[in-house]
Amino acid sequence: MSAVAETGVGELGRVVIVGGGAAGGRFADALRLGGYDGPVTLLGDELHPPYHRPLLSKEVLSSVREIDDILLNSEEDLAAREIVFRAGLRATGIDRPRQVVRTSSGVQVPYDTLVIATGVRPRVLGSAPLGARVHTLHTSVECLDLREALDGARSLTVIGSGFIGSEIAASARELGRDVELISSTRFALQNAMGPWAGARISRLHEERGVRVRPLSRVVDLEADDEGVRVELADGQVIASDLAVIGVGSNPTTGWLEDSGLEIIDGVIVDAHGRTADSRIWAIGDVARRREADGSTHRVEHWTSATEQADGLARHLLGKRPSPIPRVDYLWTDLYGTKIQMLGHLRPGATEHVLLDEKSRFIVAYTVDDRVVGVVAQGIAGRFMRFRVPVASGSRIADLRELAA
Repeated sequence: MSAVAETGVGELGRVVIVGGGAAGGRFADALRLGGYDGPVTLLGDELHPPYHRPLLSKEVLSSVREIDDILLNSEEDLAAREIVFRAGLRATGIDRPRQVVRTSSGVQVPYDTLVIATGVRPRVLGSAPLGARVHTLHTSVECLDLREALDGARSLTVIGSGFIGSEIAASARELGRDVELISSTRFALQNAMGPWAGARISRLHEERGVRVRPLSRVVDLEADDEGVRVELADGQVIASDLAVIGVGSNPTTGWLEDSGLEIIDGVIVDAHGRTADSRIWAIGDVARRREADGSTHRVEHWTSATEQADGLARHLLGKRPSPIPRVDYLWTDLYGTKIQMLGHLRPGATEHVLLDEKSRFIVAYTVDDRVVGVVAQGIAGRFMRFRVPVASGSRIADLRELAA
């Protein structure tokens, strides 16, 4: 049990959460719902309260919803729960001896318990000319900028075939745009979901009219008033009205460089989210958890971020852990179908196809005959039955019965 939990709720003191995304907002809520009545301050570098970020590349980009429709908390909700929300305030550093957070405005915010939830930022390609023609998508502002640009465009090149790239490609294609999807791997979403599932997802894109370019590497990207030109390593040049870069993300840790915390592709924490400083914790996409075997693992997905927030709040409040087994859960919506994953791929994992139909599939991954992950399409209502078997490392024979 942590030093905080041992000494009781009152020892949390002034709680400061840096990061106004899903993890930070959920943690603030969970503290209040768990009975904590001490000071809670939420610092967000965006102007909106926490919102459902995964919907940016789907329903907001497609104009089905607006930003106000996907808020997780309104400012009135936060105020009613006595959570102080400081919008548009970017953290620039920590003074650990003085226990204060330095900010872009010069204001210093004192803390007794600090929770880092600053998430990630999109990677860019070298000196890519971001602007009216070349976009990334992570924030509400970036989403609305891309949506406006798509209104006047006929064609789009998406660089990167992971979650964000696949979702943008699908949304743009459903809006009637010509879409090229450049994939560094043989199949879309292959790194996250494996080659068999990736092949199915690439086929889904192609059936909807997206041109997928597998095993392709971008060597140059130019933009001007006429459009965008993307040059590939094989010499091919793709011309389009717009381009979106979706080649992954980097954890937002630059502001922690002089903090003395252990930073290795994220903030290193233990199983509960605690750093080497007993007053500082990290959750969400920015947190890299050290496992019992010494390895580290970081997950970039909304569901994991919110579950980490709930788990940390329970831990700090001295409550029992959730009875729901902890296991990574990922999902995406493409062309009206949900694709879900439990667990994560490990080197050398063996694929087992449990269901293979035109619009539905289930594939499991095992290491030493123990299940480490399951990916499925088109079985949203049944999928969570695999949660316990994945969390417990069941044998593949047990999953075959569930999939039947």
